Amino acid sequence: MTFKAGDKVRVFDSKMGEVVYGPARSTFGSHTGYVVKVGGEDVWYKSHDLSAVPETPKFAVGDKARGAYSGVLYTIEAGPFHDNEYIWYATREPSGAVGHNSAADLKAVDPEPVKVGDRVRIVKDDPTYRTGDFVGVVGILREIEDDGRIMPYKVELPADAPETLYGRWWCAAVERVDAEDTYEHGGVAYDLSARYRDRDGDYWTFKRHNGQVLGEYATSNVDSSGCITEYSSSLAYVVRNYGPLTRVSN
Repeated sequence: MTFKAGDKVRVFDSKMGEVVYGPARSTFGSHTGYVVKVGGEDVWYKSHDLSAVPETPKFAVGDKARGAYSGVLYTIEAGPFHDNEYIWYATREPSGAVGHNSAADLKAVDPEPVKVGDRVRIVKDDPTYRTGDFVGVVGILREIEDDGRIMPYKVELPADAPETLYGRWWCAAVERVDAEDTYEHGGVAYDLSARYRDRDGDYWTFKRHNGQVLGEYATSNVDSSGCITEYSSSLAYVVRNYGPLTRVSN
């Protein structure tokens, strides 16, 4: 294996070091090696004494990551956190359980292309007409016209979206919404990344908590997810007693 100056390496599978110079032949030309800084000292090591250190994957809050050994698809909740050379993230399982995983035990998940029938969030709508009216709205992708047009995605909008003639809108960019980000109740799909206003004018934030979709309210449009506990109101209860709920911009 060939290294270059600045590469992180492991010496004898134990000590960590950084390549300072090389590759270079030994004094008598019998071996190829590198000058490596270990513990503040520059030392020459043979090539076969060194091994590469895999680059630690980096994630942002909200990213998806799959467990390298468990295969579980996690959502990154917080991090990264550093404990000397150990790097870890707080992660949420599809069930809603929150734990932690070493960065080395997580693999990045490449997003798959959206397809007709996917539940999607509108990232960019019409750049010339009603621009921004539908950004953030979650709907069903009904058509894709991938022929170079500016707005290739036709999205079927939910009942609480801004009004349109046929309940659909052509959009410039969309992203898939994972199942754990939405919750369907009474035939309506609720976006758990958004906030909703009830008929009294209060604002609700919902999230999954121990397998249930629970919510807390605020009198202004603020995120109240930090107040959600097992004693919070279920989404079904809120809809029944304070609905209908109207999605609002975050």
